[in-house]
Amino acid sequence: CCKPSCSWPGKGKVKKPVMACDVETGEILYDANEPSVCQGGRAATCKNSKPFNVSEGLSMGFAAAAVSGGHGLVGDANCGQCFE
Repeated sequence: CCKPSCSWPGKGKVKKPVMACDVETGEILYDANEPSVCQGGRAATCKNSKPFNVSEGLSMGFAAAAVSGGHGLVGDANCGQCFE
């Protein structure tokens, strides 16, 4: 999969961007400016970004959404936030 949108610098109110991984090795890439595999680069979504079980009745995952602000979400500013 492509590099997560929240892996680029300056998105969301977070201390650092979401990690991206090397498409060939799966190793974490520490350069947040590494281009996405979808742009000819090496950065891809890490395998550990898949959904996971917290308990028998609760699972968590990561999501991407195209938002425009009319409902309180404004895209880049919402990176790293939790929603129910």
